[in-house]
Amino acid sequence: MATATETSSRLMTAEEFLALPEDGMERMLIRGRLWEKPVTRRNRWHSWIEARIVYLLWDWLESQPKPRGLVHSGEAGFRLHRDPDTFVGGCPLLLDGIE
Repeated sequence: MATATETSSRLMTAEEFLALPEDGMERMLIRGRLWEKPVTRRNRWHSWIEARIVYLLWDWLESQPKPRGLVHSGEAGFRLHRDPDTFVGGCPLLLDGIE
């Protein structure tokens, strides 16, 4: 499994991050610093595990009081912080306290 490496010491903005090409690299922007690694090879086991985790999170989430957040999958990306910006993505994600 590849680990992410920081690619530049210069801080990057959210706009610069979102303008990067889709070129087989998985990217995260953590407090303005770009981290990259090769995209993980997707296969039927990856898909099955992702589906199972989403199901378990959704089932648990439905038993929680409102507001109870949202479950996302499919390489969803989210801004978690501004100035400096933090963008992360993944599958699956549970965002707490969002209706």
